[in-house]
Order: sequence, then C-alpha cells, then structure tokens
Amino acid sequence: MPVILLIVKQFYEDLYRKVTSSTDASASHPENEEEDDSVPPILTAEVCHALHTSKTGADSLVAILFRLFNLCLHQRSIPAGFAEARTILLYKKGDAEDIKNYRPISLLSTIYKTFTHILTEGIRATLDAAKTDEQAGCQRTFSTIDHIHVVNKLIQKVMEYRLPLYMALVNYKKAFDLVENYYVWRALKHQQVPMPIISVLKKIYNKAKSTFCISDTSVEVDIQ
Repeated sequence: MPVILLIVKQFYEDLYRKVTSSTDASASHPENEEEDDSVPPILTAEVCHALHTSKTGADSLVAILFRLFNLCLHQRSIPAGFAEARTILLYKKGDAEDIKNYRPISLLSTIYKTFTHILTEGIRATLDAAKTDEQAGCQRTFSTIDHIHVVNKLIQKVMEYRLPLYMALVNYKKAFDLVENYYVWRALKHQQVPMPIISVLKKIYNKAKSTFCISDTSVEVDIQ
C-alpha cells in the first residue's frame, strides 16, 4: 500500500474515532430506545420535493422510495451499503505525502441523500419551533452580517451611555468532527425529535464507511 494511503487511513480513522464508548455513555446516561414514540410517516410530497431539490427529478422512483423510506423509519434501520461513500482525494500542490495538500470530495448515493434530506427537514422544523427569539446562531435566517450589526449597535450604545461591555469570542476548530455522536442523540431527544428518527440516524453513523481514493488506489475507513 502506498505511503500516502497509510497516512490517509490513519488520519481519517483518528478523525472519526469515538472518544466515549457507547457502553460507557449508556451507563452514565441510560435511555430507552424502545419507548413508545411514534413519528409521522414520510409523505410522497416530501419525497418529490427532496428529489427535485437534489436535481434528480426521477418521479418514477417516488412510489418505491416512499415505501423504502417509511420502512426504514418503521424498522429503525437502513439497507446494507446505504451509508457508504466514495471519497476522491484531489491533490492540490506541495508535499504529496501531506494530507493537508489533498481536497476531499465525497460521493454518496442519491437515494441516501434524498432520505437524509427528508430527515433533516423534519428535524429542522422541530428544532426551529423550540428556538427562542434571542437565539441568532445556527439559524437559516441569520448571517454573519446580522451578528456584526448587533455588535456594532451594542458598541455604539455602551459608548453613548458610558456603560461597560464584555464580549467573549470563541473560535471552534473542527467543531463538527469533535462532537461525540452520543451527545448529539441526547440533544435531539431533549428537543423532542421522535425516537425513530434518532434511531435511524444512529444506524447511519454506525454503518457509515468511506472508500478514500487517490488516483487508481484506495483504502476503506469506518466512520464512527
């Protein structure tokens, strides 16, 4: 195996490795996944919208995907190979054995992307309903410009009225990669996201794999 593939395998295994085991997490924070928690079925309109959003537009697949997606929710599981990706690493420049000099492009199943798009829209609706008016972060209707405007207004007012102002700025590096999955599930449950959806997401993450390709060579990595 080429040296760069060994580097790729080690880098992404370290990146996606769980820090807290599911056993330890469950022991500290037990939860009952078998609790009676229903979820509205996925509608044909949602499947159509997701297909057109992804620019697939395969209307002939709507009936089949409608049955498949609702079966996944009902059984809280996913088909074999559903969450497997193929990641192409494109060399940019510099040292060919430095992983930072490669740009990853992940190719996923269109059916998988359609399904997760529907789940994401459902979760977003639940989370948006729970947000307060004071929350500006992680909202689709807010941008950096809004935050800059608020900060400028605060500075103007405290200077005008000669008041003290304390601000804390936090810069998170690779925040998405560093969050333990278990605590994401806990947060979703706390926000009243239906348990069948959370269970399906767990299955997706537990079975996720990616084959990393450089030129005509490749290596498989489990994404935990």
